[in-house]
Order: sequence, then structure tokens, then C-alpha cells
Amino acid sequence: MQSVKCLSEASDVKSKCESNSDVASCKAEVGVKKNAADQVSCTLHGQEFSAIRAHCLANGTLFEDPTFSASDFSIYTSPPPNRGKSGIKWKRPQEIVDDPQFFTDGYSRFDIRQGELGNCWFLSSCASLASKPHLFERVVPTDNGNFSDKDQYAGVFHFRFWHYGRWVEVVVDDRLPVTRGEELLYGRSSVENEFWSALLEKAYAKLHGCYHALAGGTGWEGTVDLTGGLAETHTLKGWQPIDLFERLEKCTVRDTLVTAGILKVETDDLLRLVNLVKGHEYSITRVERLHSHKHMIGMEDQEPREIRLICLRNPWGYDEWNRAWSDESSEWERVTSKKRKQLCSVKEDGEFWMHYDEFVTYFDDLTICHQCPSSVLQGQMACEPNEMITLHGQWVRGVSAGGSDSASFCRNPQYLIQLGKGNEQSETESNEIDAIVDSPIGVTIGLRPKHNHRQSVDEIPIRFLVFPVGPEVSDCTRSLPKSFFDSATAVDGCPELKSERELVKRLLLPAGRYVIVPHTWKPQLNGEFIMRIFSEGSLKVESLEQSLGCTTNAVEKYIPTNNFDNAVLPVTIQELQKMIQSAFDGLTIDEETLRTLVYWYGNQSNEGCLRSDETEVLLQNMTSWELIFRQHCNAPDGKLCTFDLRNALFAGGVLVDTRALSTIVHVHQYLPMDLATFVVCAMETREIIEWCTMRGLAQPTTAMYFKELYGRRKLLDMCLKSQLTVDMKNARP
Repeated sequence: MQSVKCLSEASDVKSKCESNSDVASCKAEVGVKKNAADQVSCTLHGQEFSAIRAHCLANGTLFEDPTFSASDFSIYTSPPPNRGKSGIKWKRPQEIVDDPQFFTDGYSRFDIRQGELGNCWFLSSCASLASKPHLFERVVPTDNGNFSDKDQYAGVFHFRFWHYGRWVEVVVDDRLPVTRGEELLYGRSSVENEFWSALLEKAYAKLHGCYHALAGGTGWEGTVDLTGGLAETHTLKGWQPIDLFERLEKCTVRDTLVTAGILKVETDDLLRLVNLVKGHEYSITRVERLHSHKHMIGMEDQEPREIRLICLRNPWGYDEWNRAWSDESSEWERVTSKKRKQLCSVKEDGEFWMHYDEFVTYFDDLTICHQCPSSVLQGQMACEPNEMITLHGQWVRGVSAGGSDSASFCRNPQYLIQLGKGNEQSETESNEIDAIVDSPIGVTIGLRPKHNHRQSVDEIPIRFLVFPVGPEVSDCTRSLPKSFFDSATAVDGCPELKSERELVKRLLLPAGRYVIVPHTWKPQLNGEFIMRIFSEGSLKVESLEQSLGCTTNAVEKYIPTNNFDNAVLPVTIQELQKMIQSAFDGLTIDEETLRTLVYWYGNQSNEGCLRSDETEVLLQNMTSWELIFRQHCNAPDGKLCTFDLRNALFAGGVLVDTRALSTIVHVHQYLPMDLATFVVCAMETREIIEWCTMRGLAQPTTAMYFKELYGRRKLLDMCLKSQLTVDMKNARP
């Protein structure tokens, strides 16, 4: 019932907003409305879909979605000047036609037609998706029901989209915008009483805020959001890869979505002559080779040749190519009746064939969306095996945000990939596949910053570079040092720094080892990213990220013997502070921090004090860390840059991963460390890691405990001194 209450509150805010005539006040109300919507957004997903439907059925009402209201705010990106006077109405399907259906005779690519919105890029992707049933039904769940199921109809539908690295579910009601003529304003089906495509478009509009947020886009946006695949775009008109047609043939074997676009050119006279549309996106549905001796009539005595054809579909459902190989062209008369029956479509359905050479002449770009192997049918995988790996990473200020500066570039995240055969293969196995290894392997890499919306995003220039890793590099267990990148040369063809929703590049690389480095333009910029690697051969990927731990060469620490016969007078906190100042040339450490160190180095028999022998060990440890500090601190101000902190800790045998290092620099406010801060940080970090190790905590748990313990020194001191057992999971800051 809580979700129902939230829905009601959001509806009240929405109603108030829609009745407000003051645009400025209305914008403020939109913010309140959005907050109320955010509070209930989780209730509109997943299992709550069934709960909402059950609640509506029990009360005999139809669902009204407060987070995507039937108003101009769901249409426009900002309130229009003539708000409320646009003439747009919202109606349910049963108010538009007599017998509405979710599906009529199943679904197909011919069900989709574009309305009065420039989102052909999305609809062409939907058309391609409708040809892949197991992909389609992941986006359009089969439990949506139908309008004819009166006893089970609640006016609620749900759809799924791949949104910045994860699948999200979007729930909408069935109210759709219509014109004064009672026709659907935006996407619709070629069958008047079918509504799955219109509702799918509405759910996608809700995901991005409103319908007009979908105006203008690219084919790869739609294909990626509908499949979770990795899309690469190729420029045509003489710039296309030599093997592009062969790759398109492979796409027909696999579940690859392909679209093609024509840019907005200054003059479209030529396009009008051939009946193509500028600034428009088409879906590619089939490709075919016609062999002259096998498929053509009267060419048996001529030199063998082949004709490469490509089939496209206009999401409008009409306006087709009208030149060679179009529906009614004379070229089909020379094709055998069997082949012509297999390929030819003479309906005005928006689908048409054209010669491949003319296709690359008239179209400007082509998008291929590769699918994750888990989404591909086993039979298709057997024909064209490949691998895709998804990596989630982040640039952290002072830790892993090295930018493009040569001095800090090595601090960026690094990923080691192995293409083709591994080093562990025997000589016999190696000889058997030498011929295969010599062939380059196609690798498509995509780098995507994590954002929330398609529009109004302050994107930062990003790039990834790929470097070959030769046999001379034996240690690939941690990040490669600056010396490696000073002498290494990146693979040709890597993209320039760009501000894009996703940066994608296809490379042809020989089998071997490579390191991929994603980075921003400037250093010290926080950000999260997703990197996906699609390989047309075997692929292994690992992050060059060391784990939390301590090595055997760690700075030694005194181990209590519990032999107190020779115990001497305890050393108080104040006395210890004076001893440190004397031994380290005036070095000052505050009393609160010293109490933490006293706990770590004391035998707990004298609370808040150290024995003289324990004090000696503490001072010896501080001396070792001071030496390490001097070796790694090269700054004129005498402070250690956080970028150098990981190596300095490693020199003392303390291994920290990015998560732990991020915790440290955050606690210290991202500032360079002076000697006192570093020494305490190093000693405390080591003790926390060993504390977790002694309790046999697994690596992910250790990382979580480290964040809790390092960020809450007082809690740690209180809990451990009193020997209480604390569930740190329930003691978060």
C-alpha cells in the first residue's frame, strides 16, 4: 500500500503542476514532481509490475502513471509557451479503435511506422529487433497480456532496455498522444488496431524523460539500447572497409542488428529522384549474392560474375528506392523464378533491394551492433563464434585519473588482453595453428562514460589507447609503469579524444598480448565508464589491478610475547608524542591518531599506553616508512602526490587496490601527504589489512571492511579495545 500512497502523492503534484498557469512556478513544480516520481520509480519496475496490475484489478481501475503523466511535460523537453493549447489529447487504445490488440498475428518488422517525431533511428532499430524473436521478447515481455483480456486488463505494460550497463524495466500506462483527428501522433503499427510498437516507443520516451528527447539520434543508440550489444559505425562513400559486404553476410547468420543512415545534405534533388530521404535512418534486413551461372537467366555462356545486393527498409512503411533492383525494376526479369520468389517483394511496405555499390554511394554511414555471445543462439555461435567481455571501471581523482599527460598516463586503469593462442600452448599445438594466428583478429572496443540521459550531459573528452605487450614484459600482475609507456607505441588507428556517448573502434590485430588504457583528456577528473571488447577470435581479459594484501617484505612489526616479567613503565600518549618529535626532527602527530597507533602496536594490557619495547618497534617502523617517503617524494613542497601513494606503499610491502586507495585519498581530502600523514597512513593501512587477513576474510569483504575501518577510526578504536564483535555491515557511516 505504500507504493499506492506514493503514486497518489505524485499524482497530486502532477495535477497541481498542470493547473498552474505561471510557467516559472510550473518549472519549480516539475522539480518537485520529478522528485516524487523518483521516489516511486523503483515501485514501477520488476515484480512491482504484477503488484500494480493486481492492485488495479482488485479496485476495478486502470493504471495512471504519475511519473509520465498524460500532459505536455511528457511530450516536450521544456514547457512550451502555448502549454495546454497544443491540441494533443491522450487516449487509451480502446478509445481510439474498436478492437485494440497488443499483437495481431504476432509481430514483424513491417508492424512499425514512424509518426510525427524524428526518431527513425529508434524505429529502424525496433524493426530489426522484431526479426530476432529471442531478442525481441527480452525487450517486449510476453506477459504483457492483451486488451481483449477484460478480466486481467489493468492498462499497465512493461518493457526492458539496456541502459548504461544494465537492463532496466520501464512500466507505463496505455494512454497515448493523439491528434485532433484521433490518430496516433507518434509511432504506430501498419495494422490500425495493433499497439505494441506505440507502447514500446512510449516506454523508451519515458526512459529519456519525454517524447521529444528522442528527436534526432543515431542507429547505434537504438540498437545498443534494445540489445545491450556493442555497435560500431562505418563511414561509407568510398571510406568503407574492403570486407564490409562479407561482414554483413556474417551478420545475417548471427543476431546482429544493422542500420544505415543518410545525413542531412544541403540539396536533396538527387535523393528525390531515387526516392530516398535525407536525414533518415533505414534498417538493413538481408544481403545476398546472385551468381550469374546459378541465379541469372541467359548468362550461362558469359564470364562468371556475381551481383551483391542489399535489402533495406524505410521505417515509414513507404517511400522506396526506385532505381535498379527496386520492386518493379527490369533487373528481376533476368533472375530465375525460384530465386526471384525467394527474394523479391513487390509490396509498398517500405522494404526494397538495391545494388551494394549504389548503397555505399547514396548512404553515408552504416551501424553494426554486435551481440553478447550469451544473447546468441547456439546454432549461430557454431557458425560464427566470438567473444564479448564487459568491464566496469572508474577514473578516481588522485588515484586512477591520470588523463593524457605523459607524467601521469600510467596511473589510468589498465586492462591486459590476450588475443588468439595463449602462451601456455605447446610447440606442437602452436605449429598446427600458425596459419590461423598469422591472420589478424578483428577486435571492436567500446568505451562509454556512465551518464543518466541522452541529452543535457556535460561530456568530457575520452579515448582509449592500445599498446602491444612484448615478451620482454614478464610481470603483468600489476599496472605497467611509466617507463613502459615512454617507449611503447600505440596501435595505429586508435580514436582521437572525443566527447561522445560511446567511443567505438574496430582494430585488426595479430594474436598476442595488448594493454588497453582508457583515459580522459585532463587528469584528476572523476568518472565511471563501461568498456566492452568484442573479439572475432578467442579473447582473455584481466585488469592490471593488484589486490589488497601484505607481502613478505613488509615493514616488520613487533609481535607481542605476552611475557610481562620484564615489563617496564608504560609510555603515555603525551610521552610518545615528545619522543616522535625528538626522533623525527619536530614531526607532530595529533593525540587522536596516536591512540589508534597505540592500539595497533600495544599488547592491550595497558590501555592507552605502550611498553618501552613496543615504543621502540613503533619508532623503528616509522623510520622505515620515512625512508620510503623520501624515496618517492619528488615534489618541491616536500609532499607525496596521491598518484605516487600506491607505489610508496608497495615499496613497504603493502598492496592496495583502487577501492582501498580511493578510500584513503577521500579521507585525506585528495590532498598531497606530508611525512606525518603518510607514515600514519602506511602503518594504519597495513594493520587494517592484516587485521582482516587474520580473520580469514575474502578479498571483496576485506575491501568493504577496509572502507569501514579506515573511515571510522573512533568506532574501530572503541570496538576493538573493548573486544566487542561488531558486524561492520550494520555499522556503515
